[in-house]
Amino acid sequence: MAKFIMSVVLTNHMVTCLVGLFAMGAIVSCSPSLKPDAASDYYEDMTVLRPAIKKEDTVTADETLIPPGDPQPGLQPEPIPDITFRLDSLLDSVALNNRKKEFIQGYTIQVYTGNSSVEANDVKANVYRILPYSKPSVSYDLPNYKVKVGKFYHRLQAFKDYSAIKNKFPDAILVPQLFRIK
Repeated sequence: MAKFIMSVVLTNHMVTCLVGLFAMGAIVSCSPSLKPDAASDYYEDMTVLRPAIKKEDTVTADETLIPPGDPQPGLQPEPIPDITFRLDSLLDSVALNNRKKEFIQGYTIQVYTGNSSVEANDVKANVYRILPYSKPSVSYDLPNYKVKVGKFYHRLQAFKDYSAIKNKFPDAILVPQLFRIK
């Protein structure tokens, strides 16, 4: 019996909602609308803001500004001097300066530092599993073994690999290092 009363109440509620929606639709559809040509009634005089043109400033159709074949000296562009020699010498000096450089400043990820070579090689193998495209290296700086991976010009470039390694090796750090230019 309670289910029957509940369904009747719900049905009455639904009917009330539908009647309300119908009534709102009728009210909205009967409201006055704006005239589409209301914007065409707008007018503003802008002649006071326009610049005045003098009669002598205008050019007629049969007049020309420069007679053909008679260049005026002030209207021709100045020739640009050739800078090829100066540019080549500047590029040569930059290339010579770059050839003198043997090292470049960059960053690498130091994954392990300790005095056990076995543990260093285990860390190197684990780094291969995390980053299969990387080339981790084990170096011995008296008295410690160090496992380093990656050669990056900027810290931002190293962030992707660093975050992947940091999950497995929380002691990993990003260190500045000089890289030999080949």
